[in-house]
Amino acid sequence: MKINQIVTYVGFSVLVSACGDNTTSQEHLAKAKSSIEQHDVSASEIALKNALKIDGKNAEARFLLGQLYLSQGNSLTAVKELERANSLKYDKNSTVPALARAYLIAEDYDGVLTLAESANSLAIDSKIKYLAFKSIAELRSGEADLAASSVQQLNKLSDSHSYTLLANAYLAFSNANNDEALALVLKALSVDPKNIDALLLKGHVEFGVGSFTDAVVSYKKYNQAQPKIGVTKLFIAQALLQNKEYIEAEKYADEILASVKNQPFASYVKAVAMFEKKDFNSA
Repeated sequence: MKINQIVTYVGFSVLVSACGDNTTSQEHLAKAKSSIEQHDVSASEIALKNALKIDGKNAEARFLLGQLYLSQGNSLTAVKELERANSLKYDKNSTVPALARAYLIAEDYDGVLTLAESANSLAIDSKIKYLAFKSIAELRSGEADLAASSVQQLNKLSDSHSYTLLANAYLAFSNANNDEALALVLKALSVDPKNIDALLLKGHVEFGVGSFTDAVVSYKKYNQAQPKIGVTKLFIAQALLQNKEYIEAEKYADEILASVKNQPFASYVKAVAMFEKKDFNSA
């Protein structure tokens, strides 16, 4: 085949290929929304990425992709997409609480606090969720007084909201009031059974009061809901270890060590499990 024929053939192929895929960004977005409703994470991600290939400034696609990553616990990737959605002026009532939660999971507590000004104009439900995440970030940053002030704001907005109850539970837990914390977190879950952030705290409180079997159950449910948060497996392994379930604890340790070879606590769990099996040299 002559060179000019090859060029003509290639050019025609490219033209046919381009004409064969004329799906718009909005059509990809509609497919993504349908897949999200069907809980098809893979198809949703593909459709959203296709939408963004065509229109990188599609704020809704950015938000939905960030929310999709966040729903799996993939906080760092979620932060990137949600920050882009926020910069593209997507609805703050959706973006700000989601971004605050992503920052919190990523342990970027300063990031949570930087959203405070944006949160002032939010609708009540969104503001409550943001302030709850803000109070938790303040507690984890060692700012107990600021956290208490944020919780007071929450109580004024709604003392019966699931995330208000969660924030109060975290404050009680930080003050070692475990019984109060457990009662509050159970109430938060009764108000909103889908509040997975309350499920995590429930595991922490149960561990704190020595209810290790219950803690394992709570942590496993949280891990199922947020599979990309690797630290949850450490919580499960620790609770199993305390409950003297050494064989299962070792399995979780092995999973962690397969991803992070020298993870200290996972190595400790495995050593204890081996010791209990009288495999002293390996231990």
